[in-house]
Parts: sequence; C-alpha cells; structure tokens
Amino acid sequence: TVPKGVLEDANAGRSCIAPTALTEPKGTFTFTDFELFVISGTYAVTDQISIGLTTLLPLTSDMPKVGAFNLKAQVFKSDRVYLAGQVVLMGGLFQNTVYDGMGNASEENEGTGALVLGGAATYCIDVDCHSTLSGYLGAGFAREDQSAVPLLASVNTAIRVGKHVKLIGEFDTGFSDGEIDAAADAGLLWYGVRFTSSMIGVDLGFLKPIVFDGSGDGGFGD
Repeated sequence: TVPKGVLEDANAGRSCIAPTALTEPKGTFTFTDFELFVISGTYAVTDQISIGLTTLLPLTSDMPKVGAFNLKAQVFKSDRVYLAGQVVLMGGLFQNTVYDGMGNASEENEGTGALVLGGAATYCIDVDCHSTLSGYLGAGFAREDQSAVPLLASVNTAIRVGKHVKLIGEFDTGFSDGEIDAAADAGLLWYGVRFTSSMIGVDLGFLKPIVFDGSGDGGFGD
C-alpha cells in the first residue's frame, strides 16, 4: 500500500523542514539528524500511521532542554493524491538568571509547552511517486492564554533527476488569525539536492530569507 517512490526515498516523509503526506511502510524505524544538533526518531506503526520524538542535543549545561512528540496519520490516498494530519506536542525547560534585592543571582527553571495541529497534501507528479508537490498548513496553540493563533504555511517539491538524485525546494511563511490578524512580509526559501535510497537519504541545501519589499510591485529582495 506504499508507493514505490516512497520505498526508494528514505526522506519521502518530509521536505526540508515541513512534512509531506507520505508515510513509511509498517515497521520502518527512521533516525534523522538535522543541522547536526537536532535529532529525531520515528516508527511506522502501520503503513499510514507513524510516531516520533525530536530533541535538541544539550551540548552545554545552560542550553534549553526541548523536545517534541509527533503523530502523523495518512487519512486519504488515491493514485496521485495523499492527505495526512499531524499532531505535534512540544515542551521546553529554560534556565533563567534572577536577582534578589541584594543583587545575588540564582538560577530558575521555567517550562513552556505548545501544541501544533497541521495537515499536509501531496500530489505525485509521476505514477510511482518519485517526484512530488506538497503543501502544509499548521496552527500553533500555546499553554498560556493567547489572543491569536499563529499559522505556518509551506509549499515544497522534490523532483527526481536520477535514480538516486532529486532536486528539492521549499518555501515557508506565516500569518496569524484571531484578535491580531497579520501576515508575514517574509519567508524562508530552501533549495538543494537530495541523495537518496531505500535506507539512507541525505539533503544538502541552502537557506535564503525572502522579504517582500512592500512597495506594491510584488518584487522580492534579500
């Protein structure tokens, strides 16, 4: 029940940072290292459901301790179109320095948490789903009261140019909905090359901030 293109691409379940609607076959365990210090592991409970844990390696004692649990479920599939929902529960423990009335410093730990609910859609450009076009929309909910809901929107693609090589690209931006309605005037553009197989996938790429110039002519600048 898993497309051939997914079986032959260890990174098919995600783009640069955003998820796709594709899921690994039942029993698959995946380990991912992103930018050296962010690691995650996932396990495919079924062909359509996977669970995972992500954390930032605490290299020093004063680094924040953060982690996330995610659940991804594919809810619809056809010959070319796949839809999936994702739940991410994030938490963190941060160390703050506080001073008393005498100026003495002490360390206090402060915790925070957030819930991200999102959905992804993937269109397979070819029959075997080696090349894809995906979109993702996620909403964040903080543990504290919030007057607006931040949302992340992403579009991404992976184009197969060789048996083990793909060109990848992704654009991410954000906006908010609620008492404060606003849209970001900027985004992040990711682009690069994916070297992949059924067991190992390596994404090498670049990140470029894109800022809308605000002049009304639709131009973009550095």
